[in-house]
Amino acid sequence: MKTMILKMPGLTNSRGGAGKEVPARYAKYAAKEMAKTEKILKVILSSPQAFCITFVQLLPLAKESLFLRLLNLKGIPRSEHPHYLQSYRKEKAEDEKYRKAQKQQKK
Repeated sequence: MKTMILKMPGLTNSRGGAGKEVPARYAKYAAKEMAKTEKILKVILSSPQAFCITFVQLLPLAKESLFLRLLNLKGIPRSEHPHYLQSYRKEKAEDEKYRKAQKQQKK
């Protein structure tokens, strides 16, 4: 799928003409967005027990609203959302502490 999206602008037209070269800007943008999509799919396919950890590790800059949307996509009942949200916030806080410590060590 990724390859197809990257090649889309360069495909031949309906009249059989030669394909165009894919603009570098498009290729860079498409690759970046596909990487995000792959991460989201990995989170959705993770086990319910590892959902929060996987989300925080793969999407550290993502917002809580995306987390909630992915809970819905995964089919987790709304009655369990508060439990997952609490776990997410805990994992997010731990991840931020870890990242700050890593930055301090690099300096």
